[in-house]
Amino acid sequence: MSLDQWSEYWRVGRTGFHRPEVHEALIKHGDWLLNGGPRVCVPLCGKSVDLVWLAARTTGVLGVEMVEQAIR
Repeated sequence: MSLDQWSEYWRVGRTGFHRPEVHEALIKHGDWLLNGGPRVCVPLCGKSVDLVWLAARTTGVLGVEMVEQAIR
């Protein structure tokens, strides 16, 4: 996905990919993911509640977002 596509999703409100709960695959496979180290980078994170879940289980989470509207 290009940055233009990602920006357009946010501009027109096509953000159905955001969930009010932590993604079930993250819960199921989180131990495997976090086994690689104490820090996690989440690109194009938007307003994901997954960041909070990860932060409770690691020493550092970096969420990277390119669309200001997604952060707000």
